[in-house]
Amino acid sequence: MTLDVKALLKNLLKKQMSIQHFTAKTEVFASKSLPKRIKDKIVEEFGDQFLLDANYVVFFRGDIDKEGMKKLFNLTNKAFGEDANRLTEGDFKKISFAAGGGEEAASEDPAKEDKPSEEDAAEKAEDTTAPEEDADSTALDDEVDAIVNEDEESLDEDIQVDSTVDSYVFLKITTK
Repeated sequence: MTLDVKALLKNLLKKQMSIQHFTAKTEVFASKSLPKRIKDKIVEEFGDQFLLDANYVVFFRGDIDKEGMKKLFNLTNKAFGEDANRLTEGDFKKISFAAGGGEEAASEDPAKEDKPSEEDAAEKAEDTTAPEEDADSTALDDEVDAIVNEDEESLDEDIQVDSTVDSYVFLKITTK
């Protein structure tokens, strides 16, 4: 048997979101496959040591307020087996890829979704360059949106996610 842990985590989250009537785009990255520019943005916001112990990074994108953050925490905790993890609300971090940067958040958030392969996303991440900082932020925002929206047709038809949301919530996962 071969187990795709990324697919397992994503499917567990999607199933629990469906059960709890919660909508957010979701994507799971192996930390070594995280697109370079997204990784650079996380390092810029949270420091070079932040991702060193991460095996996976889960991104969520959607219109998530404080109440939504609690629901996201509860469904993630349930999806990943309440007794099998040490999840806290503070583990969810908010990051913005729009001009103006992101910030850490323990109770506010948005979310992120599908892409066909890490190699394609990594190539897009490395190829996107801009001469000015604001243009660079806009390019990064466009790149993240492209990754998020690449596989829109695979989303359930009844899921509606506000595409104007310009920030994401992510969760780093360290396995034993």
